[in-house]
Amino acid sequence: MTITTEPEISRLMMNALVSLPGATEEIVKFELFNVLNEFFQVTKAWKEDVTFEVTSENTEYDVVPGEPGAVDSLISVVDANEILTAATMPVIGVVKLSSAPSTSQEYTATYSLTVVDPARTDGYPQFPSAILNKYQNDILHGVLANMMAQPAKPYSSERLAIYHMRKFRSGMARARTETLHQNLYNGQTWRFPQYARGSQR
Repeated sequence: MTITTEPEISRLMMNALVSLPGATEEIVKFELFNVLNEFFQVTKAWKEDVTFEVTSENTEYDVVPGEPGAVDSLISVVDANEILTAATMPVIGVVKLSSAPSTSQEYTATYSLTVVDPARTDGYPQFPSAILNKYQNDILHGVLANMMAQPAKPYSSERLAIYHMRKFRSGMARARTETLHQNLYNGQTWRFPQYARGSQR
């Protein structure tokens, strides 16, 4: 998965700074990290499939993601035939199977990830570029909400903080739904099967 570049995040930062007179870039970076962490923990929009070898002798495995994020939760585990397997994550990064397989094979764990410190050398957190492109406005609302909620600042505004937080919460709810439906357009819509409707005249 392509990770965000400095120019991509810079556009988001500029959009934030324009609405925050007197704010420093470092403070906005700090709030951006907090907003992204909340966004990913709530929406589960950043996911990674990690393959690992299992044996008939063990049920616990250290499974480390390859992308530059921190494991937030375990979404699922499937076996070599892509059949869902019962598993938990009692410790972050450790997959525990409910029972050992009868033969050695390759399993795949799907994790949800979030941003992690330390960030990049430029101070920006690393996360997928596709998520920034799709949810940039929602993330921006979160940053503005957190910044404007700070007391006694030139950019402080309780009214606007509430407005932007509502927008951010709404965006997270939409992102969570779209993630659950794998970004399928109109994925929530359910129609009664045609074969079961019978004839209507």
